[in-house]
Amino acid sequence: MFQRIGNIIKISINLSIKKANNTGSLEAIAKHCPKIEEFSTYFEQKDFIHVKSLLLNCRNLSSIMLNSF
Repeated sequence: MFQRIGNIIKISINLSIKKANNTGSLEAIAKHCPKIEEFSTYFEQKDFIHVKSLLLNCRNLSSIMLNSF
């Protein structure tokens, strides 16, 4: 199976609806975007566990902004 690792370096997720589910986004970014340098999003406390994966897998991450609802 062919797998591609992305070259995305900046992601900003702005949610206008507080009930939007962002959990899948954090997991996918941690798994598929190891070259990311800047990331900002809203998250709920239950999603904090995925932040650890993001920090461990995305070694080029120099800027992270996490806002809660």
